Amino acid sequence: LCDESAITIQRRFRQYYANQKLQKLRETSDNYKTLQQAIADTEEHLQAARRMFNSNVSKLNQLLVTFPSNMVASGMGVTKRAFYEVEEAKKEDVKMDFE
Repeated sequence: LCDESAITIQRRFRQYYANQKLQKLRETSDNYKTLQQAIADTEEHLQAARRMFNSNVSKLNQLLVTFPSNMVASGMGVTKRAFYEVEEAKKEDVKMDFE
């Protein structure tokens, strides 16, 4: 009876330990998924900001060649603007080190 109790306790301890490990893995996985989603959201926001900037630059540049806004703009010294373009080096994925 003592041996059976010891075996039962040992089994339950192993199950508990295994469940704790699984729980930690789930939490780590959930945290990683949350991080991935945050990175994707940030990239989407950056892309939206770039599109908005380039849209506004396009509108400004169109106004600079359209009468009568071109008269006002030239009187105020407003000139054509360049579109935002990402440098090739900055297009690469950001490396993250979690160690």
